[in-house]
Amino acid sequence: MTDIGFYHLTRTGPDQALPQLLGRTLAAGQRAVVLCGNAEQLAALDAALWTCAQPDWLPHGTPADGDADLQPIWLTTDDAAPNGARFLFLVDGAECVRLGDFDRVFDLFDGNDEAAVVAARGRWSAAKAAARRRRLARPPAALSAACRTVPSPKAGSAAVTRPTTAPTGSTTGSFAAVIARQG
Repeated sequence: MTDIGFYHLTRTGPDQALPQLLGRTLAAGQRAVVLCGNAEQLAALDAALWTCAQPDWLPHGTPADGDADLQPIWLTTDDAAPNGARFLFLVDGAECVRLGDFDRVFDLFDGNDEAAVVAARGRWSAAKAAARRRRLARPPAALSAACRTVPSPKAGSAAVTRPTTAPTGSTTGSFAAVIARQG
């Protein structure tokens, strides 16, 4: 199951927020891929990660550096994770079609740019809808546990599974606070 977090950046840009998140990622023993929307953003983030004050050092590489498999953090404009990363960071409106390949996805966007906010809301809605479709496609464990097999009323026909209790639960949330789960 993929956890998708949306980071509505209003006081800092990705060049200030990303080093903190990547530092926590490395501290957790994970690898990361940072998917940038364009080559200029990739170059700016590459420079920012080398010069950030906190954490002191973030080892990373780009396609220009090569050796992706040796890099704990990989910055790219390509939708790939050649370093085996399980954490994906999306910046500058970058989109990935393989969200389910990652344990966590961090979608960072400029909260002061109305177009970026609208685009992020679209990505949030799509992630929420995809999670809902997956939930509906397979019964939750609680529903499976609440079902029992009973004999069919007609002699000689197959047994059927019927719920013994009604499943309950609700999903609520808002754009700013929801982390969509896919899996």
